[in-house]
Amino acid sequence: MRLMNFPMDGHACPLKFGSYAYPMSEIVYTWKKGPQSSVEVPQESSSLLQYDLIGQTVSSERLKSNTGEYVIMTVHFHLQRKMGFFLIQTYIPCIMTVILAQVSFWINKESVPARTVFGNLPLNLFSV
Repeated sequence: MRLMNFPMDGHACPLKFGSYAYPMSEIVYTWKKGPQSSVEVPQESSSLLQYDLIGQTVSSERLKSNTGEYVIMTVHFHLQRKMGFFLIQTYIPCIMTVILAQVSFWINKESVPARTVFGNLPLNLFSV
């Protein structure tokens, strides 16, 4: 995962199919309906809490080793992170904490108890 643009990032998760026991001379993997329509993800089974499934790409490759040549099929699932989760869980509480902490500076200097309670209020509001 590359988290450089977190939380507005996307990922491509690979799923590989192949055999290291049987070389290409014994078994050959192919896409049943062709590369474009072989992988079908039903809408009801593609719900994730933090990600949206954007699409998928498929490919096949040949792997040569000293024991033989093998066929490996790969599906890349392209995911985009949902921004709403981080707005509600991280950004809004942090913004509210900063705003409430700055309000305590507007209270009169002689009112020390009010400033102390107001300074601790953001910690009490957002602690779980």
